[in-house]
Amino acid sequence: VVDDYGNWDYCTTSITIDDNDDVCPDSPSAIRIAGRITNEIDEIVDGVTVRLQGGALGQVDRSQSVDEQGVFNFYVEKGHDWSITGEKLDAYLNGVTAQDLSLIQRHIVGSEMLDSDFKRMASDANGDSDIDIRDILDLRKLLLGIYDELPGNLSWRLVDKDYEFDGMSEYSLPSNIYETGEIVYNNLTSSKLGTDFIAVKIGDVDDDTVPNSFMEGEERS
Repeated sequence: VVDDYGNWDYCTTSITIDDNDDVCPDSPSAIRIAGRITNEIDEIVDGVTVRLQGGALGQVDRSQSVDEQGVFNFYVEKGHDWSITGEKLDAYLNGVTAQDLSLIQRHIVGSEMLDSDFKRMASDANGDSDIDIRDILDLRKLLLGIYDELPGNLSWRLVDKDYEFDGMSEYSLPSNIYETGEIVYNNLTSSKLGTDFIAVKIGDVDDDTVPNSFMEGEERS
């Protein structure tokens, strides 16, 4: 720095950068596991905590929240096994109304069938992989305030986006349906940037759940 009289001086400083969000690779051999979480109609789902587990000795256990675009990103060491799971803790009543009960009932009696595998999964309120009157009873108790939460299921379920629902029928879900919330990579040697999940709001079969904070207060059609 030089002033008007020709006097000058300088200083030396240093900057320390902390990677608090774990967005930088830990070593040159690091690769990425990244993905996005949306619902069936491709709306962003936020508020999801994604968990990474694995490593040479299974010692790695890290979690992060998805960003405002529903995206998560982990750097990992290549050559090891890794698993990704996710959890969204949300009000059980988000998107669940008497209209959902009516639609599920019509499906059960065969007068109007639910038109997607994800909707049939959402109708399994008690988590027994069958779609029947017991699901309606649990949802009715939830709406009436008898239940604060569904005793046999979570508020949200995550499903590997590539899952094909083999074994799905009109009234029963595949036997492994609740195992599809985990994506596993064995001996991973290259980045996996499409580790995507579909988030299913249990009890909502007419797509009126508010899936993210940006849509709060918006009118849904």
